[in-house]
Amino acid sequence: MKKFIWIFAIFLVLSYLAGCSNEQTSTSIKVNESDLSEREEAILLSTAEQSFIFDFKADPSYKEVELWLDKYEFGKKTEKVNHLISDIKEKGYLMFAISKDAGEQEMSVFNVGVFSNGGTSALTNAERIGEKGLKNMSSVWATNPFLSEQVKEEIILSSICYKSGDGSMHSLSEDFYRDVEGNLETIKKYDAVYLLKAKFNKTKSQ
Repeated sequence: MKKFIWIFAIFLVLSYLAGCSNEQTSTSIKVNESDLSEREEAILLSTAEQSFIFDFKADPSYKEVELWLDKYEFGKKTEKVNHLISDIKEKGYLMFAISKDAGEQEMSVFNVGVFSNGGTSALTNAERIGEKGLKNMSSVWATNPFLSEQVKEEIILSSICYKSGDGSMHSLSEDFYRDVEGNLETIKKYDAVYLLKAKFNKTKSQ
């Protein structure tokens, strides 16, 4: 039931955004964090603890987008989570949200979605964050500060960091976003780090 409620929330919010978007065309790829109204934020907060929404514009030669999270545990890359592939047509929105599943206290529900050309694709997955779930876990969320500067086909959209126990937490450094592999030492103190990524493809996956 939660899955259908979240998908409905995606469709409702992104329908509002689509009605407000401009008609500019992109010459390559452009992704920005969406500017939500209070009403749109309220809809998302009713279904998720936290979320990210990004609007994109791409050259017509790009036919699909991949959306997923790279997971790191104590600085080591472990797996790819919620890998979604969706057809696109020039512009649309990318979304990620996380909510706590009341039926299983040690699990969280990860949701990704793509809205483009009037259609919505979504993927929901139960994810365990750390050995004991979110118990005694702190988190920090952030958007890539260089997002508006990037025109690469594969980009980091945002990050979510989790840390157990006491101690302060900080968002990932600017250097980390510019060079992930060269800065893995800086995330070894975190139980889990998720990097939300998108990749735009000119040919469709088989």
